[in-house]
Amino acid sequence: MIGDRIAAEGGVTFEGVEARLLEAWSFLRRLPDREAGWMKVKALWPALRRHTMFGDYGDMEADAPRRLPGLTVEEVARMEAALGWIERVAPRERKLIGMVLRQMDRERTACPAWGDVAGDWRRDTGDEVQPDTLRMRYGRALRAICGHIERAERRGNARLECVNP
Repeated sequence: MIGDRIAAEGGVTFEGVEARLLEAWSFLRRLPDREAGWMKVKALWPALRRHTMFGDYGDMEADAPRRLPGLTVEEVARMEAALGWIERVAPRERKLIGMVLRQMDRERTACPAWGDVAGDWRRDTGDEVQPDTLRMRYGRALRAICGHIERAERRGNARLECVNP
């Protein structure tokens, strides 16, 4: 059994794998920023005692930034399973998958703007690559993941859910 079995009657789909990876990306964004938490710790006693009852500091509950809810155990398991799939492709394609997922999540769109992805790729790697080339590489990487999942299902491999199979 492979978790929620993204494989439908017709087998594993490109869109199903992409949806699970986007879901994992959204779960990653909901994780707490541990470094920022340590940056806020200054001392055991605050340097300045705030009087919030007077309302002069603007840090009332209404002004506080909204926090995303934490992850459940099931969400963490789904996230780790999907991130384990990415380990099946080459590191360069992992970077591309991350850039595409970031762009899709940022723009809230089902189809990434490949010109923007090519710009991000150029900034990060220094390589001048055409958007269509990146689109084809992304498609091949996700189809490779689909192939790994289908082969694991045929073998009945329960370790597919592990991060490091």
